[in-house]
Amino acid sequence: MKAKQFASLLTIVLLLFTFSTCLAQENSTSEIVSPSSIERSLTTQLNRIKNAPLNERVALYQSYKLAHPGVNLEEEINLYGYNQMWSGNTEEALVFFELVVKDYPDSFNAYDSYAEALMNLGRNEEAIANYERSLELNPANYNAEDKLEEIRFPNKKRLSIEQKFDLTYQAEQYESDLDQLVDDILENHPNPFKFTTKEEWANVLAAKKAIITDKTTFAEFSWHCNEIVALMNCSHSGMSGFWNENRMLPQTLRFPLQTRWIDDGLYVIDPLDNADQVKVKDRIVAINGKAVTEILEDISSHIVSQGHIETSKRHKFNMFSTSMIANSLGFPVDYEVTIRGSKRPIPLNPSSVNPDPARDPNRADCGGDLCLSYLDTEKKIALLTIQSFNYYESGNYDEFVKFIDVNMNEMLQHGTQHLIIDVRGNGGGSPESSIYLLRYLMRKPFVYSSKADFPGKTEASESEKLQQLHAESFEGKLYFLIDGQGNSTTGHFMSLVKTNQLGTIIGEELGSNQFCNAGMTNLRLKNTKIEFHVANNTHVSTATTLPDEVGILPDHQVTQSVDAYLEGKDVVKDYAIDLIREQTEWRPASPYHASYFLQADNQLSKELFQIPLSFAPDMSLRGLEDARFLTGWNDTDSEYFWSYAFAWNLIQKEAVTTADLVVNLQKYFDGLMRMDRNSEVHGVPLTSVVLEKTKSSGGKQFYEGSVVTFDNFFQKKPLTFKMTAELLQCQDIGRSIILFRFSKRGYGTKAWAELNKIMLPVDLCRE
Repeated sequence: MKAKQFASLLTIVLLLFTFSTCLAQENSTSEIVSPSSIERSLTTQLNRIKNAPLNERVALYQSYKLAHPGVNLEEEINLYGYNQMWSGNTEEALVFFELVVKDYPDSFNAYDSYAEALMNLGRNEEAIANYERSLELNPANYNAEDKLEEIRFPNKKRLSIEQKFDLTYQAEQYESDLDQLVDDILENHPNPFKFTTKEEWANVLAAKKAIITDKTTFAEFSWHCNEIVALMNCSHSGMSGFWNENRMLPQTLRFPLQTRWIDDGLYVIDPLDNADQVKVKDRIVAINGKAVTEILEDISSHIVSQGHIETSKRHKFNMFSTSMIANSLGFPVDYEVTIRGSKRPIPLNPSSVNPDPARDPNRADCGGDLCLSYLDTEKKIALLTIQSFNYYESGNYDEFVKFIDVNMNEMLQHGTQHLIIDVRGNGGGSPESSIYLLRYLMRKPFVYSSKADFPGKTEASESEKLQQLHAESFEGKLYFLIDGQGNSTTGHFMSLVKTNQLGTIIGEELGSNQFCNAGMTNLRLKNTKIEFHVANNTHVSTATTLPDEVGILPDHQVTQSVDAYLEGKDVVKDYAIDLIREQTEWRPASPYHASYFLQADNQLSKELFQIPLSFAPDMSLRGLEDARFLTGWNDTDSEYFWSYAFAWNLIQKEAVTTADLVVNLQKYFDGLMRMDRNSEVHGVPLTSVVLEKTKSSGGKQFYEGSVVTFDNFFQKKPLTFKMTAELLQCQDIGRSIILFRFSKRGYGTKAWAELNKIMLPVDLCRE
């Protein structure tokens, strides 16, 4: 397997967790809608007494129910129960699920959740009874079907998604599933014809039925279903987000080049096992004799997006390019490409590695969703990264509030004059968190939603009420960075930014806008068992003058060229900085303040992080991390396993001491390896670091040492690194740069020969 960056791995894990969590809600409405003010008050108070005895929390729920008999609290308490169960408190979760069953006896989801807790506690007979009751209330609840089968036939092996790839069904079964797919969409979606027509549905359905036979494979049928769901142009309706299609595709059938769709061109960004025939930056014009333009058009028709927004489709393709090309071409065994400027097709070798899903590495990441950094020495220019609004009153909303409050107050104290807010890649979340941030940015009180329709609504939602500004709002200049991956709530947020002219918007067309079909009903096809989800509610911001078909458009259209991508440049952020530079005398903390700076082989995987990282928030240092990973760092059989390097470019006027490095490395690895949990579960001590200075030369200090921690990613056992470090103090510009190299292997091995090729540039201390 090809080496992946930590952030890529963490991002993929989080995406998979988010998706599986959504599907685990047993066909229920997902937590997208805004609770009423009464529900929010209940959730807030439950969280406030989260450590109180169980009977006190139950009494709080009962008192609210009695005081407000017309309010439906089912979904909120159900989610509260799941939060308890996910935290390991299954016995407490069971109590709340039992309350929901008692108070909402006609809810299939209430019985389903109750049964799940019983099953987890080993009370299988009771679980069976409740799953059966759930199925009586909703025969389409496939989760209950699966759980009943799991309980009754514990030794029965279900087919994995990989095993289904070549599976075939009868044509009549496929056709029946296609009819069900369309019927379920039309039955559950509140606006199925907003961006398409009945005629389009009928034409596509007929075309699919005409080409399906008894020889059609499961993988081919899944590709057909993707096109039907995508026809609706609703970003909240889809299948697996292409995760399952990617998983089940055999490596031998993948398109053996990693590519990137930029403008109208398809460029090679990693030739994989074809470096002797194809070069990085080659532009492909045809694959297996088929024009790339035609292939990309076909793939686009299979990717879900909101309205008629194309930017989000390009991001999805760039994430799953090797598998999407294979799907579009019908899974050929052999591939050949025609490169622009060449007449002869080039036959390709199969790739031995799977590079999907691929993540864009050219933006600094803090290992989490919320970050703040300063781009100048005087802290007058700040960058606020909001990669998710997924913070809900029923869960982690307080975390978002605390982060925003602390950092807004800090910027006010520093007199920050320019604030860049980066919402690129923000897939959305709760309106509450979006509203909370806007209360610092808007110039006058505002109403967030013009429409908020969802099942069970009994009164105006909080988002439909007048929102007051915070006592002290940000009064400097604002800049917003957007891209096609900004979805759902991010569209609402940016629509209000746009119509209220809060600042300058930079980037590409946003993947969403003021109109949003949200929520989720999870469904499954009867014969092929393909799972999909359909939006079941509607939310519209008060920016109703904007068009529904396109995403929020930037004031300055800035897209990354293939050269900028390969050079690791964040051209959108650089553009914002250039705008600020025109207005103020900007003294950057370093010429490498916001970009990769290590000298290393361009083929190595790399990642940018902001320090401190979300998994190590207690680090006392501030700055940027440039990380590089030897190919095979995540392969337990490789001689380069757990061999990588990173450099910290720190805002640090005072000299960094050995003790500073030791303490911050301990916090870094304790957070990365989840030692708070693993030390208890596996009985291992917290991370220990030994670091000794070996010499000083050329203005640098050199160290050797070791890190003893725990491998939380691969082997789940204690892990010891050999380590070297180089420290460069740039006192004139208030920077300290430290390069660390790590490996499981001993000094003098091939791993260290490769690690020592990763170096600091000689001009790091210049202005």
